[in-house]
Amino acid sequence: MTPEEYTELVTKIYKLITSEADKALTDKNSYMLYPRLVTMYEFFRLLRGESFTDIRPPTPEKQSEFYKMEDDISKRLQKIKDNLDFNDEKVKFYIEEAKKRYL
Repeated sequence: MTPEEYTELVTKIYKLITSEADKALTDKNSYMLYPRLVTMYEFFRLLRGESFTDIRPPTPEKQSEFYKMEDDISKRLQKIKDNLDFNDEKVKFYIEEAKKRYL
């Protein structure tokens, strides 16, 4: 993988995640999407960070841009989280389902 391909990959995944986050901000079923978005965010953090170093080149000149993308995703997630009632049974259910599968 070239530095350009890696940068393109990170950028495309960022766009996919932010598109889903934007949808969740206006979707009445955001409680279903929130746990998935958290998983996507964690994957993005791994992708732009220390993981996958055996198959991708170092891109120190892009890290600042990648951190800005990560911060943007985090802010979108926070907006969604702020709109959720974590005492609501539907919210609890989807969070517990995510935990069952992966934790």
